[in-house]
Amino acid sequence: MQNIATALFIGLGLIVVFLGWYVFSHRNKPVIIFHPEKDQSLSKIMLVLGIVLIICGSLSIISAFTTLMIFKIILLICDAVFVSSLSFLMLAYSIGN
Repeated sequence: MQNIATALFIGLGLIVVFLGWYVFSHRNKPVIIFHPEKDQSLSKIMLVLGIVLIICGSLSIISAFTTLMIFKIILLICDAVFVSSLSFLMLAYSIGN
């Protein structure tokens, strides 16, 4: 059971790191319907959330190899909050356009 939890945390961390890297790398390029190269506030939001997601994902991967359950729970909550906030911010920008 411990190995499954470790594998799931590593998978979660990799997904969050990839999402953060994608958002960070597209802060000056058009993404589907979004144009952060034209909207400076969207570019800054993508910069900050990209960095935060990369850090949270990296810490999630590290936490997979620790035995501190509270560290894992806090990172799981942080990952969920920041990924959700990214989704809601993108939704708000798509409605505003």
